[in-house]
Amino acid sequence: MSASLRVALSTVKSHLVHVLEKTSCQRQVDLVRLAKSLTFPV
Repeated sequence: MSASLRVALSTVKSHLVHVLEKTSCQRQVDLVRLAKSLTFPV
């Protein structure tokens, strides 16, 4: 993914860490579950 976005892998990891911190998730799977539980207005 980082190659297609033309950013360093370390940048992707850094952003992931920040998203996990802001959402109080411990693991990526927890973040996916959180995203899946969200509902968006149509």
